Amino acid sequence: MFKQFGQLWKLFIRPPRQNYSTIDLGSPENQYGQFKMKRTDSYIINKKKQKIQYSLYEPLGIQKKYSCVIYCHCNSGSRLESTQIVPHLIKRGLALLTFDFTGSGLSDGEYVTLGKYESEDLECIINYVKTIEKIKNIALWGRSMGAVTNFLYLSKPNSMKKIKGVIFDSGFANLNTLALDIAKEKTSVPNILINAILSLIGDQIIQRFQIIQQVINQLL
Repeated sequence: MFKQFGQLWKLFIRPPRQNYSTIDLGSPENQYGQFKMKRTDSYIINKKKQKIQYSLYEPLGIQKKYSCVIYCHCNSGSRLESTQIVPHLIKRGLALLTFDFTGSGLSDGEYVTLGKYESEDLECIINYVKTIEKIKNIALWGRSMGAVTNFLYLSKPNSMKKIKGVIFDSGFANLNTLALDIAKEKTSVPNILINAILSLIGDQIIQRFQIIQQVINQLL
């Protein structure tokens, strides 16, 4: 019976990847309230020499420095998630930087790690944003895996000094809780079987990731 669940590990570290074009991000210029918006698409290189693709939405015509929200997407998402919040931030004179974690969207990488290595991607993004002269303050907004990523980043020494605010949106507490949620949404597996199946999935994750299950649980 468990053989039919042999690919369930993909729901965790290789969920369906969002394939899209920058055209799907909408117009690179628009008007929201009193501010015009300009979007810049580019990439940075992380510590593993992988490309992290990002989009920076900026309000134009502001003489003083402004704040920037960095949005972190969920485990099966991409920067497409954040397009709906662009108008709400721009019309308030705030910038938005949204990006694809490695293993997601248009960025390099094959797997997601439920926050572990995503927090390193986030650190690279934050360090880049700190170099943008027009931006004075940074806030984080993370959804699901993105929320966990924010938490893991903020647990690092001196990280709080770089951040003025944070939104934890629908974060998960541990891998078991996440497994139950995914099983209910994506499969018809009864809850009573989840722990046994999770053990099988954990073995497959370890084989592909070289991260022990206990470490994942401690981090999440």
